[in-house]
Amino acid sequence: MSKRPDGEGKTLLINAALGLFATEGVDAVSIRAVNRAAGLGPASVHYHFSTKNALIDEVLHLYGDEVVASILKRSNELNAATDRPDPEQLIRVIVNAYLELLDTRGRDGANWIRLVNQYLSSDVDRVTNETAELAIAESVQHAYPTVPTADIQRALTLSIGVFVRELANLTEDLLSTDPSCREQAAAHLEFLVHFLAGGISASLGATNIA
Repeated sequence: MSKRPDGEGKTLLINAALGLFATEGVDAVSIRAVNRAAGLGPASVHYHFSTKNALIDEVLHLYGDEVVASILKRSNELNAATDRPDPEQLIRVIVNAYLELLDTRGRDGANWIRLVNQYLSSDVDRVTNETAELAIAESVQHAYPTVPTADIQRALTLSIGVFVRELANLTEDLLSTDPSCREQAAAHLEFLVHFLAGGISASLGATNIA
């Protein structure tokens, strides 16, 4: 195996790890497997990242910053508006950020979403961005000003978890070359948006007396 420049080697490892983590699961993938998939020597992961955990963090950050920036942009727009956002607008802050990633990054974006889904069910703190979380919570508080913060956090955690899990299961269909397959997947997501918006309205609206 030929020696690669440091920057190129690091990129190859991150991309290889993303594909393996998404398809096989993080725990099932060894450092040796990542090195092999990247076409690099057996010490490459240790050289560039020191540990597997550090590699995982780099993979999560690969597209995480894009998603966070998109969420912040949409949340700030809702927070700056005079009118209170409705539940569907709140849900679409999250939904559109992830769909935008899938649209621009394709297969890599799909793999990243599947990786995030793994951590939402096992180690949610690892994929939680405090800045984005606070921005979304502010948007929800703008819509439901009398609702306790704890209730808002519960609603957001549940909504994000359900959406990402369903999206992770639909990425193949959404990227399919079959138009009918894509349409069915898109229709499923639209139903999910309305379902989650209804859940927010029912749970938070019931305690919002302003």
